[in-house]
Amino acid sequence: MNNVCPNCQAVYVVQPKDVGRRIKCKRCNVPLVVDANGLRLDDGSPIGSAPGAETPMVTASTEPLIEEAMPTVIGSKPLPRQPDNNLLIALESYGIDASTLIFSLGAFFAIVFLFFPLIDQASAARKRANLTVLDIESKLKDLELEEKGDKATEKEKELRQKEKKEELKEIQRLELDARLAEVEATKNNHMNRYGMLFGYLLLAFGAIGFISNPNPGIKRTVGAIVICTQMVLIFLLFTTSSGVSSFR
Repeated sequence: MNNVCPNCQAVYVVQPKDVGRRIKCKRCNVPLVVDANGLRLDDGSPIGSAPGAETPMVTASTEPLIEEAMPTVIGSKPLPRQPDNNLLIALESYGIDASTLIFSLGAFFAIVFLFFPLIDQASAARKRANLTVLDIESKLKDLELEEKGDKATEKEKELRQKEKKEELKEIQRLELDARLAEVEATKNNHMNRYGMLFGYLLLAFGAIGFISNPNPGIKRTVGAIVICTQMVLIFLLFTTSSGVSSFR
């Protein structure tokens, strides 16, 4: 029997018991019908039957009984795979269902917005460190001049005074930059919390999908662990003193 979609060449498992069934191709959504010779385009004409076999008319609203097989190789060339019209169907063809997609997006947002505050704090700390380095270098130069004592010339002392004025200006500028970075880190923390909340919600929805859908045991286990972990974190957030004070 012909088991190939005439439109997109998708391969199906067709058996004599499937004669009389009407389906839609999972790849190109073209209506198909199974007759005695196998798959053909559904043009509304009566369906022929195999000798001695019954031909019950089953519409597309019934439970699909024809499963798409793995890509079949004819000779040395594989059958061409047409692009899917639906994004979810395309992802499912690679083993990515809706729950996995939502869970992955949730993990991405949670990780990104978890590190944004750390990056902001590191940036402020770097500017504060630059200020400290300049201050130490200025004090070292003063110490070197003091160690020379009477040996230091007037020209060296005047040059040091000019350098010190420039260093004081640079120290003031770095101090303002460091304070501004610290304020920006505190300001950005508000939006980072919203981003983390969005990520955790997506994680929760994806984990619920892992548990509720007929998934393999590993997915169901991961979903249960994520849900339990989030419940524990929420409990700790609203019961510890640090968590309560953060909302005041």
